[in-house]
Amino acid sequence: MTNMTLRKVRHYVALVVAVITATTFLSAGGGDKIPLNSAVKHGKLSNGTAFYIMRNTKPEKRVEMVLAVNAGAVLEDADQNGLAHFCEHMAFNGTKTFPKQELINFLESTGVRFGADLNAYTNQDETVYMLTIPTDNGQNVIKGMQVLRDWASAVSYDDKEIEAERGVVVEEWRLGRNADERVREVHNKVIFAGSKYAERDVIGDTNVLLRAPADNLRRFYRTWYHPQNMAVIVVGDIDPDDAQALLEKHFVSRTATAGSPPQRPSYPVPPIQETRVSIATDKELDVPSVEITHIAPGRRLITEDDYRMSVIARLHQQMFGMRVAEITRKPSAPFTVAYTYNAGFPRDMRQFVLGARGNDKNIMKALNGLLTEVERVKRHGYTATELQRAKDAMLAQIEAMSHEADKTPSQQHAMEFVRHFLNDEASPGIKAEYELTKKLLATIEAADVSKWVAAEASNPHRIIALSIPEGNGYAVPKEGDVKNLISAVTSKQIDPWVDQTIDKPLLAEAPKAGSITKREPIAEIGGEVWTLSNGARVYLKPTDFKNDEILFSAWSWGGTSLGETKDIVTLQLAATMVDAGGLGEFDGTQLGKLLQGKNISISPSASTETFQMNG
Repeated sequence: MTNMTLRKVRHYVALVVAVITATTFLSAGGGDKIPLNSAVKHGKLSNGTAFYIMRNTKPEKRVEMVLAVNAGAVLEDADQNGLAHFCEHMAFNGTKTFPKQELINFLESTGVRFGADLNAYTNQDETVYMLTIPTDNGQNVIKGMQVLRDWASAVSYDDKEIEAERGVVVEEWRLGRNADERVREVHNKVIFAGSKYAERDVIGDTNVLLRAPADNLRRFYRTWYHPQNMAVIVVGDIDPDDAQALLEKHFVSRTATAGSPPQRPSYPVPPIQETRVSIATDKELDVPSVEITHIAPGRRLITEDDYRMSVIARLHQQMFGMRVAEITRKPSAPFTVAYTYNAGFPRDMRQFVLGARGNDKNIMKALNGLLTEVERVKRHGYTATELQRAKDAMLAQIEAMSHEADKTPSQQHAMEFVRHFLNDEASPGIKAEYELTKKLLATIEAADVSKWVAAEASNPHRIIALSIPEGNGYAVPKEGDVKNLISAVTSKQIDPWVDQTIDKPLLAEAPKAGSITKREPIAEIGGEVWTLSNGARVYLKPTDFKNDEILFSAWSWGGTSLGETKDIVTLQLAATMVDAGGLGEFDGTQLGKLLQGKNISISPSASTETFQMNG
């Protein structure tokens, strides 16, 4: 599976803002070092391969086995452009212990859905392979470990299989060449200008993919798949001592290459001294969009000081996201959707991205709106009420995760340890992270956020990327137009943000309680049916899937079929409008502010025959 640009999650905040749980840093700051989760067995085998082992029984009778290789597309030579990802594909075409069909047969026999796009990914910096193996048969666990070992050191690279796979990889390139990818490729050459990252998009050069000698592929594997460049992660329903014994038996004696690994070169992105502008058009784009990417040096998430800075970054993201979400609800909004995200890619830089989709043919209106809000934060900062809500929301989210610590899936733990190995990202465990977050939030004031914003999220070290559909009357500005707009925004009067809130309870009067008039057991599922005094029936089923969560669905007969045929479109949109609206004196924005920091979700819907409420 390729990662052609950034491994990023977009946080669309027209309706909701999501908090990122970690930000990638590079150079460590001061303060106490955050320890690794004490439940983890962590060390190095005698050949230099790192290992992480942890027992976890969610799900039961399953174990996650992961091979993390600290090598990706940026390490390719010119005649290998695309071959790091090709190496990933070849791992599923047979190894010395498991010829191709035997590998397929084994993985299928364990119930694993597998393949180069399901059990692995490659990006510019790394390649990661993943297996989920049932543990109710010890031989499966042993064979799973052998597969991982062979991927690390004994992939076959059979000439016939290489030739057959060329077409598969090129087809993946073809399928990925959509409009979004084409404009992203244009923008990345501006973002990463002067660095090898601008030349390596993972999927590579089709000429290399189709014609490169097979030995070029083998050379990448021999050079970079070195024991000291790898970590093996084992998390699941398995005894840690048994897992370590299997690692030592199967990994220590096998290497893809001998001797010390070559020094991994660094390809830093040159600092951006002033705003860069990238404009890309494509006839297949649906809507115009803009992204403002602020660049800052990388900083590893190792110490408490590092973590504090990441908390401040997330608070800014939360508050800025809520502001632009509020703007999108206004009839005069310059954009229909706005979002924020942080990207720790490449490893020696951080990207703080603000984006929006335009609501007409002129993307400059959306850009003006984003630039204005950036400048507003830079000049006036955030209000005390905004900061408190953002703190409450962050703490509520991580507290909820802490309550479910014993329900955390093994795969989630495993990928945390992958980041610990590859990015030096602290992994103390969610309970320790909750306590640390609570401690640090108490020390953060509005002035701390403003200081961070001035240094890292409103500085001139940024790229403004415009993506615009070709033709159909869409205006395509020039670079000079963008820079003139920047000057106009920085010189205009911008008032402080007014954080309007309603200081009232959601319900003026608490509803009068009814009563349960009848209880009926449902023996087959261990549940009950209650009949309430108002005639409603409640089906109750206690579960232990989560420690601190109640889910409900409510429905009644009715639905859109009750309306007139001529009103069908309106009826179908009615539930969506109710969901986006508010309650009582609270409009959608005010209701969102009231509920921020509370783990509650309610959503109405309507089918042809029913009205429903879920949450």
